[in-house]
Amino acid sequence: MHVDFNWIVSQILAFIALVLVIVSFQQKDAKRLLIFRNIATFFSFTGLCFLGNISAVIMCGAGVIRNLTSLYFVTKEKANKNIKLLASILIVILLIVLNIIYWENIYNIFSIVVGTMNVVTFMQENAKLIRKFSLISGSLATIYCLLIYSPINALIELFGLASAIVGIIRLDIKKKDK
Repeated sequence: MHVDFNWIVSQILAFIALVLVIVSFQQKDAKRLLIFRNIATFFSFTGLCFLGNISAVIMCGAGVIRNLTSLYFVTKEKANKNIKLLASILIVILLIVLNIIYWENIYNIFSIVVGTMNVVTFMQENAKLIRKFSLISGSLATIYCLLIYSPINALIELFGLASAIVGIIRLDIKKKDK
């Protein structure tokens, strides 16, 4: 692995994103949590641009769109579910088309798979399915970030994976209390 100025900048931006992700865990309401996540994703996206891996940029870009869509649905109480489905389908189509247009190597396939899993997770309404898909997409995203030599982005994904596991444990504890 060759360490240069762009790689260092990408890791600094990823570190800022990591701090914002950790701060987002402390938020009590969904709107504030999503705002911090969106800002964190912006820093991560910018860092990946410096890294120069187009498939990672495309995948993160799809994540940005997904996060903004999530924020929209949190702020709109009477949002149409068909719009959510249409937005999810469009994100996946955009992810696939851009990865084909900017095809570089096998990472593009990984980008499509990980990005699609993230969108599929976002589409779920059943808590059990959200948990399963979160674990799968978080694991795949961590592996992907390690493959593209971005350890801080991998750490961000591990924190996301840990938050999904903690969420699963909390839901299971609440079930047992009932």
